Amino acid sequence: MRYGENPHQESAIYSQNSDIKINKIHGKQLSYNNYNDIFSALKISKSLPKNRGVVIVKHANPCGVSILKNKIDSYKSALACDPISAFGGIVSCNFKITKNLAHELNKIFLEVIIANGFDKDSLKILKLKKNLRLIDASNFLSDEVLKFTSINNSILIQLEDK
Repeated sequence: MRYGENPHQESAIYSQNSDIKINKIHGKQLSYNNYNDIFSALKISKSLPKNRGVVIVKHANPCGVSILKNKIDSYKSALACDPISAFGGIVSCNFKITKNLAHELNKIFLEVIIANGFDKDSLKILKLKKNLRLIDASNFLSDEVLKFTSINNSILIQLEDK
């Protein structure tokens, strides 16, 4: 990865599978912080009702969540929870991004937008920001079995609560 949590720290990502089922389709290389936020956002957004969930994450903490039926209203509702923290954060939608939503998303500075795909018009709009990372997570399934926590060169492992 580009760097760890801070620019002077080295980092890497490892997976039991060769594919973590997310596809970066635009933007600069992902950092440790980006992956940490992406995984946090996906864990929440993939647990929300299908085609309705929007979550905004900053520093691995949710700062807005909504499940309104109208996708633009759902994004605006999630953003309204904490618009200050959302600045420079990650938005994860468990649906395909459309042109109209892309216009809304482009109104603030975001590091990453995650979705179950992007239509052609939304990509044209979102790719105007060359550093914005766009992640297609349509193939991502939250099938975690083990939860890992580490400190002081020790690792705690437990079965994930289902």
